[in-house]
Amino acid sequence: MFDFETKYRERMKLLSAKNPKEFIELMVKSKLSNSEKAYASHEWKRIRGYTAVDLRKARSKNKSWKLKQKKYARRYRDKRLEEHNYLRSASSKHKWNSTELQKFYKLNSAGKTDAELAKIFRTSIPAVYSVRRKFSMAKSILIGMRKNPTSSALIEKAIGSESNLRLELRSLKFGKKK
Repeated sequence: MFDFETKYRERMKLLSAKNPKEFIELMVKSKLSNSEKAYASHEWKRIRGYTAVDLRKARSKNKSWKLKQKKYARRYRDKRLEEHNYLRSASSKHKWNSTELQKFYKLNSAGKTDAELAKIFRTSIPAVYSVRRKFSMAKSILIGMRKNPTSSALIEKAIGSESNLRLELRSLKFGKKK
C-alpha cells in the first residue's frame, strides 16, 4: 500500500499531536491500516502520558469518528438482522396467540437472547423487539392501574396490538397529570 517512508511520515504526524482531540482528528484522516493506527495510538499514549479513557472521550466528541461508527453500526445491524431472520416466508407475518406469548414470556424471563427467541418462534428480531415492547407497555399499564403485573395479566394485555397498548398507556399518563 505505502512505501516505508510514507508510513513513517504518517506515523510521525500522528505522534506529533499535542492532545487527544488533535490525535483523533489526525487519526481519522490518516491512511494507515487499523493495526498501524493502534500501534501509533499505544505509542502516542506512552509518549504523551494520556490514557485510553482520554482517547475514548475525545473520540466520543469527534463528529467524523461518530459518522464512521454509525456507518459500521448500520452495516453490523443489517447483517445481524439478515442472519437471524427466521420468518416462514418473506410476506408472512407472525400472529402471536396466548400460548406462544406465555412461552415467550418464560423464555425471555430466563434470559434468552433476541436471536434465540427469533429462531425458536421462527420470526425476525424486530418482531421479538415488538413483543418485548408490548410486555413492557402492558406492565406499565397494569402498574398505572394499581394492579399486580402477574404473568397471566401481562400476557392478557400483550395479546392486543402495540398501538392500542400505546394509546392506553398515554391515556393513563394523561389522566395522572390532571
